Amino acid sequence: MQRKITFCTFLLFFIIAGTGSAMGQDKKDTVPDSIDPELLQIMTSRVPKEYTIGGIKVTGTKRYDEQLLISISGLNVGDRMQLPGADNFSKALTNLWNQRLFSNVQIYLTKLEGTTIYVEILVFERPALSKYFLRGVKKSDEEELRGKTGLVPGRVVTENVKLSAVQAIQKYYTEKGYQSANVQIEEIPDPALPNSVILNFDVAKGNKVRVDEVNIYNNENVSEIRVKKQMKGTKEMTKFTLYPSTEKSPYGDNKPYSFSDYFHDAGFLSVTRTKELIDPYFRFKLFSSS
Repeated sequence: MQRKITFCTFLLFFIIAGTGSAMGQDKKDTVPDSIDPELLQIMTSRVPKEYTIGGIKVTGTKRYDEQLLISISGLNVGDRMQLPGADNFSKALTNLWNQRLFSNVQIYLTKLEGTTIYVEILVFERPALSKYFLRGVKKSDEEELRGKTGLVPGRVVTENVKLSAVQAIQKYYTEKGYQSANVQIEEIPDPALPNSVILNFDVAKGNKVRVDEVNIYNNENVSEIRVKKQMKGTKEMTKFTLYPSTEKSPYGDNKPYSFSDYFHDAGFLSVTRTKELIDPYFRFKLFSSS
């Protein structure tokens, strides 16, 4: 086994890539068993020196082409750099990290021949989606939701992917009147496929929120009934009561349409005026739900 030193004795690697879940993965063939003094001296020297990359290899990947990842990193055989001091490796880490395909990325210097250095890029792939289940939803809802979550088997599972799916589910139920839909995710490894996970979405849509009453303030010239007709997506609940609501609003008092106003306006000749008069007591919605 070749002796190696991580490029980030250097703290820069830990700042960009983090040490997260990758530290728990078994990568015995890439863990250095000793430190090559010559490689260590490259990063600890007080006087920068020019080096040339003589070779690059990628380890840890099973899904992606090695040459593609090297291209994404921006590193090339023949590149010259001043070490310590150059930012070629930090940019490579950033380029690979920004693909959101890996939970961790590390760069090692594996060999030194004169002024020629050899580089190894170690990646820890994020798990891919094997399948997913929507629990707690009706079959008809499930068929619609599968077209909205954006989840596709084989897609890399990231926190953003899961968040987008949750938001899509909540938006779906919000549009149906369920304002407090709650979604919990259970992520479990798929024993049938390596580095793959199954996502279970437990959905509790909660109670449907209905509109009891719509009050309109500072309206003097247009009938409330006509204004409410323009609110296409908002319908009030059916009502039958002898005691209209007297609840005060922070927007001020909303004077009801009185019997005297009704007769003064000859409201008995107008269906709209008649509806406005009886609305606080009786409202019947046959073809539309609140």
